[in-house]
Amino acid sequence: MNGEAITNSDLQLELASVPPNRRKELQSLAVQSLVQRKILAQFAKESKVDRSPDFILQTRRMEEALLAQRAAQQIAASARQPVTTSAVNGYLDRHPELSSQRKLFLVNQLQFPTPSPEVIQALKPAKTEQDLAALLAQHGIVARRSQATMDTAELSDSANKKMASLSAGEPLVFLEGQRAIASTVVSERIVPLDGEQMQQIARNRMEAERGSAALRQRVDMLRKQAEITYAKGYTPPRPAQAAK
Repeated sequence: MNGEAITNSDLQLELASVPPNRRKELQSLAVQSLVQRKILAQFAKESKVDRSPDFILQTRRMEEALLAQRAAQQIAASARQPVTTSAVNGYLDRHPELSSQRKLFLVNQLQFPTPSPEVIQALKPAKTEQDLAALLAQHGIVARRSQATMDTAELSDSANKKMASLSAGEPLVFLEGQRAIASTVVSERIVPLDGEQMQQIARNRMEAERGSAALRQRVDMLRKQAEITYAKGYTPPRPAQAAK
């Protein structure tokens, strides 16, 4: 296309998130997506968009994010060790929410843009979904309502502890980057998992936790080895402040 080849490797990367049994069906659409993106990219270069300071900064940020992601994957992979059946059984004994006490929650949700820290503090007194909706409206924040199912076997340990500590009708707010989700439990039911399924979930979680621990340890070591100088006013908060 204008002298630039679109390769099979480009196509396979474009289809990476598509289930294998649908790739043949969707490959023509993927090629057209590649063509459109490359046409616009060529036009942007002709317009010298790639020389703007903003573009250079964003490109550097994207490259660093990809490198950091690959490094994290490599560190997590190096920490993988065989997980024994006895270790899995011990893990399940400590986490009944993955097995005999696994719960499915039907929840009402309010989704809204993540507010400023000051507004987040102002939302904390909300004890019901209605309270939260009223506080959001007071601050001019538009929330979208929906319903969803939450599974204790899929939630993190901290999320499960928070769910267990909620009062009846109290919303739990999760901050996910630029989006916030407040979930209020409508109903719950216990749905135990069978042996093989709960064993695999426990095994996956153990491997993920080991990988996360190895990543934290490596990052701490790299930070100690690095020469880092902060400008005035940018020093990291003390641990107690960071936790808050």
